[in-house]
Amino acid sequence: MSFFTQTKFGKINKGCLHKILMIEKSSVESSYGKYGVKFLFALFTVSLFSLVLLFSIPSVSAKTYSCSPNWGIDNSCPAPWYYCSGPDSGCIVGSGCTDNPGGALEYCGDASATVTKTNCLKMESGTCCCDITCSNIGYIGPSQCGPPAPVCTPSSACAANTCVGQTCSNGCGGKVAGTKVCQLPSEAYWANMNGKEITHADFGDTVELVMTNRNSGSFSIKENDTNTIDKIRNVSGISHNKNNIGMWTISQEDLDKTSDFGQFYFTTNEDANSDYLTVSPTGDDDPMNITLLSPACGSYFDNGEKFIINVSANDDDDLIDGTVSVNGNAIGTFHNGGIVLNDTLPFGNSQIIVEANNTRGERRRISSNIMVLDKENGEYIDGEYIAACIKSPKDLSNIGGNVVDFDASTTRAIKIVNGVIHVLSPDNGDTFSWYWKFMPDNIVRNFVDSTNPLAYRFTAEFPTPGDNSALLMVTIN
Repeated sequence: MSFFTQTKFGKINKGCLHKILMIEKSSVESSYGKYGVKFLFALFTVSLFSLVLLFSIPSVSAKTYSCSPNWGIDNSCPAPWYYCSGPDSGCIVGSGCTDNPGGALEYCGDASATVTKTNCLKMESGTCCCDITCSNIGYIGPSQCGPPAPVCTPSSACAANTCVGQTCSNGCGGKVAGTKVCQLPSEAYWANMNGKEITHADFGDTVELVMTNRNSGSFSIKENDTNTIDKIRNVSGISHNKNNIGMWTISQEDLDKTSDFGQFYFTTNEDANSDYLTVSPTGDDDPMNITLLSPACGSYFDNGEKFIINVSANDDDDLIDGTVSVNGNAIGTFHNGGIVLNDTLPFGNSQIIVEANNTRGERRRISSNIMVLDKENGEYIDGEYIAACIKSPKDLSNIGGNVVDFDASTTRAIKIVNGVIHVLSPDNGDTFSWYWKFMPDNIVRNFVDSTNPLAYRFTAEFPTPGDNSALLMVTIN
């Protein structure tokens, strides 16, 4: 089992900074007190007419008694109210419905209710008029205890005056989504390429022009001289995270359009002005930092297991363009800030490559070789895996002088025997075979079946200045 990794690095010349290129390859109801809406069928149907006639003859009690209010019924007693033929029983309500002694009322088939008779006043005729307390048990028509509940019709009229993303009441206890396009307050400011607000930049820097809560528009960059306003250039904006953002790379041509550099500002097509930006004409390039946070070279995963590829990318004064590839296939791109991806791979050795460059032409490259273990029905399948890793020097790094320190101690291998995983590491004294080749001079350095630390951690001297590279192949027995 073998695995290759290659590092290419740049020009080497004593006393000078040169470039190292490192390339790694892989083999990767209401209660209405008195009833009055409908009338009960009288249990005493025969006596109904005579009862009504009796109460049609006024008596002192009838004239002075006032029944409790009930919806839809005249408040005066006796007509037509609840009449009692005996003490607290056999009440007759007009016609059509009946009160059964015991409290259950059947209202012409519409529903059921419970009735309680109180304050029964016996009349001179021997009958009585009673107050009724009614509560619905459940009805299928209008409320039997009082007026029906008002029907509420929802209204969406408020939506037109409510901003998108907000809600208003429909008048019936519900909500209506707003349809009005509202402009949120906006702010104009300068930012570096990592999104941090700034007031200072250098010649050669790329800076952001930010207009918050806007998704389109252009920018006009100006410089406020003592007596004039110098027009520097116009920049188009793009929508990003609900903001309108433009980018400006400060060139010598831009600086030549003004006599001082202390009050650069920009305006938008909304006439919003930014604060001032001071520009240093001498320039100062901040470093580009690209880091593959995961997975680390030498990691291993199960076949079909999801793993996270996490890349951090930072450069205060330049725009980064980057790509993530797995086994030679691009799976994502990124800019300042980086990227997080989820991926799965078939079993075997795999290689992840992260490449990036910025607006000044600087390049970075990181490789990570990983192992994906074969597994069936929860059991590991016997086999061997290798991840060759060069910890230092970094890929595409610049080296001063012709002496380079190499460290491949993060190389890992795995043997699975009888379903058991055995992790091999050179620093643990495990045996590897190391095959190095240094170009362009074709210098070979081999250690076969070795546990010698000098096989993977050593210093090499390169006789030829310029671009140089190192190729590493690792095997296990």
